[in-house]
Amino acid sequence: MGQAMGRIARCACLFLCAALLLCGSPARATLSEDVAKKAAAIDESLAKLAKLYRAKKYRDAAKLFAETETSISKLALELSDEERTELADRLAGWRRRSEAAKRLLADQKTSGSANSGVSFVKDVSPLLVANCAACHIRESRGGLSLASFEALARGSENGTVLFPGDGMASRLYEVLDTGDMPRGGNRLPDEALTTIRTWIDQGAKFDGPDPTAAIAEMAAPDGTTTAVPGIVKPTGTETVSFGSDIAGIFVEHCSECHGGNNPRANLSFDTFTRMLAGSDTGALFAPGKPMESLLIGKLKGTAGGARMPMGRDPLPDATIALVEKWIAEGAAFDGSGAGVPMRQVWEAALSAKLTADEISAKRVELAAKNWKLALPDTTPSTADSKSFHVIGNASESVLKEVAATAESQHNKVAQALRIPRGKEWFKGRVTVFVFQRRVDYTEFAEMVEQRGVPQEVTGHWRNSGLDPYFCLVLPAEMETENALRPPVAIQLAGLGVAGLGEIPSWFGHGMARAIAARVEGRDPSVRAWDAQVVEALTVVENAELFLRSDASSGLNATASYGICKTILEDGRRYGRLITALRDGATFNDAVTRIYGADPQTLVEQWAASQAANR
Repeated sequence: MGQAMGRIARCACLFLCAALLLCGSPARATLSEDVAKKAAAIDESLAKLAKLYRAKKYRDAAKLFAETETSISKLALELSDEERTELADRLAGWRRRSEAAKRLLADQKTSGSANSGVSFVKDVSPLLVANCAACHIRESRGGLSLASFEALARGSENGTVLFPGDGMASRLYEVLDTGDMPRGGNRLPDEALTTIRTWIDQGAKFDGPDPTAAIAEMAAPDGTTTAVPGIVKPTGTETVSFGSDIAGIFVEHCSECHGGNNPRANLSFDTFTRMLAGSDTGALFAPGKPMESLLIGKLKGTAGGARMPMGRDPLPDATIALVEKWIAEGAAFDGSGAGVPMRQVWEAALSAKLTADEISAKRVELAAKNWKLALPDTTPSTADSKSFHVIGNASESVLKEVAATAESQHNKVAQALRIPRGKEWFKGRVTVFVFQRRVDYTEFAEMVEQRGVPQEVTGHWRNSGLDPYFCLVLPAEMETENALRPPVAIQLAGLGVAGLGEIPSWFGHGMARAIAARVEGRDPSVRAWDAQVVEALTVVENAELFLRSDASSGLNATASYGICKTILEDGRRYGRLITALRDGATFNDAVTRIYGADPQTLVEQWAASQAANR
């Protein structure tokens, strides 16, 4: 059986080597001379790579492989659209040949030295922590615990999962190779599977100091854990800016897998605070020490497991060097708040490079584009004021009234948000979308933001450093004096509250209405809101459920308003809360520290006090 498997493996290797040698194709005459030369050089490199492999010069082959991968990536970025179309088949062929070479070299373990052994601590444990932690490290699903090497060797409730010396027969490798594990269809990359199988083939040896030690504590690239770093403020001597230079890299290349409610390996790039928390394997980087940082190892493919970004071309060397430089200079954070969404930090940095007039002009373009996307058959009117660009399908006079109303409330809302007098709130004009009919508003939400809105909702906001805006459906009673004032105040305040960072729905919507009530306290609608609070107490009987619910409409919105109005009335602690959020504290941490109770307890206390005063 072993000899047969060996013959199959040798045949496969010969086949792949032949593929490496024979897949080249000559450059077409329409390519530029420079591109044709670079393409020919890549063909030569791949052919030489196959020869080195056949000659068992694995170290040289690994070095050439890395160089060739870089050359392919650089050329792909340099191509014009016409050249990319011309070279489409050839690029695909290079990728196939490159992947074949990667699999062959992985079998020889050339990442460190030719034919070197696989380390459990350095090579295998990071893979287990990154892919199995949720079910088999923090828990013991199926009776299998991977919390320590001793637990892994003991096996599951169905028996042993390791057969030292026979990776193919080991249950651990089998469930990973078939894709049965990890759950969710995220089969490990071939090189990761090869690492695990080779380690078992080599005897499944443990090379750490204590087999009972937690695997999560040995999964860092150097076999040690790295303390989670804190937020470092810029000194002014840095040459690399997180907001301008780094945040965009993470948003474009990392957030797809490492974002949302269930980020891969529990690593999130949604905010800087979440990124600081690291992943299942520990801290992502060590300030001042790029070569000891997991992030750099993952981007370069030297940290064990799959190279990042997974399933994509490696980042260009210049991009990785930029991240290295940022870490080397101390990994300072220069965004508006560590809890602010990463995309927002990036967009704010981009907008900071533009003048107020330039960014206003950019937003006018974006507003026209978004309107055309949502309502292509309707030509909008526009109206501009000092701080707002209003666009909508109402008359120009109505749009001017919306702009004037927002201008009159602008400073009052800024004051309620504790924005220092004279400090720029938004650079350039903020866009306001105005809709005569609710159906037009829902079309906007669906086409521009790919989401629906609850039936009762007649407006919302989106805070973005590059393109902040709010939407408003005109009130049915437009003839009533000051009918615009409360709804405009709500949207404007909501836009400001959203700039504080990652906050829950109940606080965002509740505080928007509470600030609007302060700004427009004499309006009859505010008294109506207050009268409805008692009725809304029923929705906070289950505080945990309330905190997780959408608070944009209905009794949830009313209860949120009541809670936030009480918070706003305690000016001293409210000011501390706003400051903490703006400085990057998480919402839960800030509330717990300032009010002496977590958000759920705070809501329960508010409900109890309201019930007692009924």
